[in-house]
Amino acid sequence: MELEEKVAAYVQSLLEESFFLVDVQFHDKSGRARLVVSLDGDRGVSVDYCASISRQLSEWLEEQNLIQNAYVLEVSSPGVGQPLKMLRQYYANIGRTLRVDTTTGVTHKGKLVQVSPESILLEPLPVKKTKKAQQKISQQQAMLIPFAEIAKAVVEISFD
Repeated sequence: MELEEKVAAYVQSLLEESFFLVDVQFHDKSGRARLVVSLDGDRGVSVDYCASISRQLSEWLEEQNLIQNAYVLEVSSPGVGQPLKMLRQYYANIGRTLRVDTTTGVTHKGKLVQVSPESILLEPLPVKKTKKAQQKISQQQAMLIPFAEIAKAVVEISFD
């Protein structure tokens, strides 16, 4: 079992039900080893929760002696602008604006209103009210996008 798989299994055992593991990556470039663990939650994840997992993981790594050289351990949420990787992340972001790049090269932007195991449903974003914009609104409709066609989906931050 690889280091990342062992770390993932251990972190999974630590997580409370409303939290989930997104990714584990180990990089060892030029003697600067770095273990990055990304967590998320159905309602987000706090810095305190990440710190708690980090402390427990650090102790376990030392006990297991899995990394021989000095390393940096980073436990955090995926962060703004990071692509959604798991179905559970889509559910956690219902109601937020997504930018979705498809495998066909088309980009869609809209409010995530529904998620199923096979697809997502984006609702068009409101356009500023002008006569020309109202015509565009009537032409816009909800977009059903199968996961098989999603190359990358990112939550957009709105300042409205």
